[in-house]
Amino acid sequence: MADEQYRNKTVINQRGATVEIVNSTNREDLKLSQFSGSNITLNNVVNSELATNNKQTKVINDSFESVAKDKNTFVGKDNIIRVRENTYNLKGFENNTQLAGLSSWKQEMYNSGIPGLFGQFIRLRGSEDTRTAGGGQCYSVPAVYNDALSQEIAGDRTTNSTLIQSKLVTENIIGKYCPVPQVMMGKKEMIDEVTAYEPMGEDQGPQTPAELKGPTPGDIFYGSGDPNTGGTGAPGVMTYGPNYNSATEGGDWELNEERTNAKIQEKLEEIQEQHLNKIEQAIGNGGDEIEFIKRSKFVTIGGAVNNYPSIRVDPQGRSQPIEVAVGDSTSYTNIDFVPHVEEVNNDLNFPCGDYTLNIGNRYNVIVGSGGVQMKTSGAVEIGGTAVKVAGNKLNLMASEGMHLHSANLIELNSDKSISLRSKRQIYIEPNLGVKGNMVVGGGAYVEGELFVQHITAPVEIQQTEDTTLYGKFNCRCGEKLEIGYTESGEKVYASEADNLILNYPHSHHFKNLPLKMMASNKDVRRQAQCDSINRFDTIAEAVAQNHERKPVLEFNDEQSTENAPGGRPPRCTPEAKDLAEGCLEDFYGTNDEEEDCPVQFESEVDRVAQGEADSNAARREGELRGIEQLQANAGQTQGTNQALLDERRRSQEEGNA
Repeated sequence: MADEQYRNKTVINQRGATVEIVNSTNREDLKLSQFSGSNITLNNVVNSELATNNKQTKVINDSFESVAKDKNTFVGKDNIIRVRENTYNLKGFENNTQLAGLSSWKQEMYNSGIPGLFGQFIRLRGSEDTRTAGGGQCYSVPAVYNDALSQEIAGDRTTNSTLIQSKLVTENIIGKYCPVPQVMMGKKEMIDEVTAYEPMGEDQGPQTPAELKGPTPGDIFYGSGDPNTGGTGAPGVMTYGPNYNSATEGGDWELNEERTNAKIQEKLEEIQEQHLNKIEQAIGNGGDEIEFIKRSKFVTIGGAVNNYPSIRVDPQGRSQPIEVAVGDSTSYTNIDFVPHVEEVNNDLNFPCGDYTLNIGNRYNVIVGSGGVQMKTSGAVEIGGTAVKVAGNKLNLMASEGMHLHSANLIELNSDKSISLRSKRQIYIEPNLGVKGNMVVGGGAYVEGELFVQHITAPVEIQQTEDTTLYGKFNCRCGEKLEIGYTESGEKVYASEADNLILNYPHSHHFKNLPLKMMASNKDVRRQAQCDSINRFDTIAEAVAQNHERKPVLEFNDEQSTENAPGGRPPRCTPEAKDLAEGCLEDFYGTNDEEEDCPVQFESEVDRVAQGEADSNAARREGELRGIEQLQANAGQTQGTNQALLDERRRSQEEGNA
């Protein structure tokens, strides 16, 4: 067979160039060779060109090049491309039909509802409120067809997590203060019921110390409920009451059957078989550009944009401490709802659109005054060993919550001002330390002990409780002190025995801090509620000084609304507690019969019957004894007012004359 093959070769050879034509069977070839060694070879396998020096191609009009398969270009040094106008680098598709296939793939996936299912929670959690009311059903961002907006709600909230806490709380109440204490002389020593606190009965001495106590539903209802009754108006308590958790977190919610992994896998297989396989075949496999520079640089630009949901949001999904409120039996940390945000893993389901830069050392971007914008409908992550952000002004905003966390330090520093502003209370946990001064423009409630080195406050004149003193007549060593007459006119003399004189109950004024006395710790908390300590839209203003004997106030929960003065709610109208209830009658007696008084004192004697002379004589005798007593005391006590003694003596001598 080899002898039958045609063989032929023609050579045209000159000094400057050679033309060689081969006509042999299956070896047809044309080769142009130049003196320098440059040549062009055309054969059945390859078209080959060799330029031993430079090569230049100039096209006056358009130039077209089509490569059906692979194309490789090697440049030993620099590669310079200069384009006077636009450059279009279209990769991954042969025509616009393939590009349209990406949009078709995206639309089919959208219509299948799978992106919306990824935007739903695996549990049917949520609330009955609308999203515009600050709560409502769960939703996804960006919103898509069949996302959580159409998700039903099935299940129940758990018990209010605010109830699961405790703190040391003091809770005591004053029972009575009666009868009026007495001070008298006993057989061996003075009997002082004031220092013995006899009116306190069994409540003498230290009362019950602080004990661990948690808030009750009533505390939460009045402390964090309606502001008109002293509460903070917390959204969760206002909507769901004090017994149920304001957030959906921890609730008993039914499983979202359409959102299970098995259901999603089933839908993915179904849409893949019915629609996506055909579309992906039309799209083709191309579209990637891989560029290697020394190590690695991978760039992939997709033909469509993934705007499927990247997060799912439950507006009431997370429990968070938001405030400290004052209840009836304790102050407490109120747990309310805040949004719960989860990232959606929808990016792996999109067939194109990733852009990855792997840089071995440094990545620099320098941009002029036009600025830099980075916008995405998905999540943004920035990480590094040290991250610096600087500018003339920095704005950080987040619609569903902002979290700053560090295991060691968070420092806010300003040379002029730092402002923490909120439409509600600013919650701090656990403690607060202030190095310098602290100014409070409203009221303050302290559940624990208040330690201060000094107090400066306006004065208030107050009054002590009553005390009854017993006494004796001022006569000693056999002296006779005339104190009255009998009905028959005989003189009556005082006895030297103790406790013969009963003085009227008396008290004293004293200067003190302005105070309001409450019957119990619970009443103090109730008064704080009623004075708006829990409200965020007003302040608890200071009560004006009231110079009086301070009553002990208590609240009566049985008051009716009609009896509340000034339109205040009935639970905010305290009454004075009767500390002597049941004691006054026992001490003074209830017998209204007239007392039999056989002895009449001098002020009640008929001076006409006794005679003016006897009266004057008795008066002079009493004054002389008084002068003698003053003289005796003056000899024993330094600083006796001698002028007073002289005046009394002159007055007596004038009377005798």
